Amino acid sequence: MDIDNIHKKKLPTLRPSFYSFRWRLLFLFDLIFELSLRKKDAKGRTIIKHENPSFIGKQFKKIHSKNIQILMKRKKFESNGPVAITEINIKDFTHDNFKEWKNKVNEPVVVRGFLSDAPITELTKEENLISKFGDIEVECANFSFDKDISPDGRNINVARTSLRDYLTLDKYNNYYVNNFHGILNRMDFYRLCNGRKLRKIQKKDYALHQWFIKRDAGSRSSLHSANAENIFLNIQGKKEWHFIHPSYAPVLQTTLSKYGTFAVSELMNHGMKGNFYELMHKEHPYFNNIPVYKVTLEPGDLLYNPPWWWHDVRNLSSLTVGCATRWVEPLKPGSKLITNSSILFTGQIIEFLKNPKKSPIYTISRAVNNKNEVNEFFNTVFASEWDKKSKEESV
Repeated sequence: MDIDNIHKKKLPTLRPSFYSFRWRLLFLFDLIFELSLRKKDAKGRTIIKHENPSFIGKQFKKIHSKNIQILMKRKKFESNGPVAITEINIKDFTHDNFKEWKNKVNEPVVVRGFLSDAPITELTKEENLISKFGDIEVECANFSFDKDISPDGRNINVARTSLRDYLTLDKYNNYYVNNFHGILNRMDFYRLCNGRKLRKIQKKDYALHQWFIKRDAGSRSSLHSANAENIFLNIQGKKEWHFIHPSYAPVLQTTLSKYGTFAVSELMNHGMKGNFYELMHKEHPYFNNIPVYKVTLEPGDLLYNPPWWWHDVRNLSSLTVGCATRWVEPLKPGSKLITNSSILFTGQIIEFLKNPKKSPIYTISRAVNNKNEVNEFFNTVFASEWDKKSKEESV
């Protein structure tokens, strides 16, 4: 694999401009004072910033329009279709090659068939999930909501049920088991998911193993990004992924979730149906000037997703099972956790100062310092919403 040649052919990122700088200032100002959160709909739900009738909403809308004009005028890139994600042969997936890829290319990459011989592929068939893990309590989220409501994680409907009921009852068709930790413990992961091979390639000790189980073909995530190095194991079903470089945040109507756990684009929501590339080009013609990467994962494939890369994920099978292994490390100067998107990382710092013990920065630090209990600290990215709902139901 010629990594240097791939590096030379990298596609353009969004160049800084006066209005992208203004967007950054407004984004941080709004995070500090939470102005856009003050105006909500009649049901008390957070609304999309750019549709917010307040002064801050009008400013976001104005600056967004200016950034689009600059992007289209510069025409640094014109699309002829989605760009295929690079695939690495499994024999080339070594520590040295992977480290060089992350340092030089810093893009998503796929390893086909990484789990082809792993026992987890048999264990996670639907009948085995029900028979072996059916009594486990899971927390699932309903991502269906109005198009004018923000997908920032503050408006999500949640439920607690058994994994058996989740997989068999019709009322959970539109729910998603998201960032769940109850399937395998640390040693089971090493044994069943080629975990030791991953650890040898990463040469890191700490990973958060978060499980995703979805029943409905055609369902999707929002366009979002997160500050973590994610090696995603696609175990059951097919998933279609689209990616956008972190630098394009100023033209994606970006907002941070509660406590800064993840960033999300308010251009789309979970209820939209169809191919992401086609949807965005139809609804937002300026996407013709944004490189959009694409890959369809088959069962057994591995996908590397660098920190802060934007991604939309659409399920193509009636049952999908995946495991995100989020490898954690102490923050240090030059880390991709910081440099891939300094604006979003700064946003996380602001959220940390406002809510220190609920911030992912604190959570990750605990994970690094408590390696024997690493999976206890990220029960779900929506933990605050579930905890609040549980307390309300118990009253």
